[in-house]
Amino acid sequence: MSDIFYFIDIYNLYIDIKFTYIYKMSNNANTKLTSVKIIDRNYYEFKKMTLDTDLTLQKFVNRAIDLFLKDMDFKNKVQQHETGGVKNSKY
Repeated sequence: MSDIFYFIDIYNLYIDIKFTYIYKMSNNANTKLTSVKIIDRNYYEFKKMTLDTDLTLQKFVNRAIDLFLKDMDFKNKVQQHETGGVKNSKY
């Protein structure tokens, strides 16, 4: 086999492995890709408060949902909470 064909085979194998890895990572059965709208003021305050920590928005949301599902006091508190300062907020 000539060097060029050997290189092409290796390159194709690399592309196939890389694509398979990315595909499997993006199709994780334990996660759901979604998007949400967050009130700017709250988002920037969250970023400032967590700047020196390892708490990310993703970790926060996952933990908050977990608490919501398992802790009735937390669930009631969230359901009764009003988002202050935002008129006609659906958030």
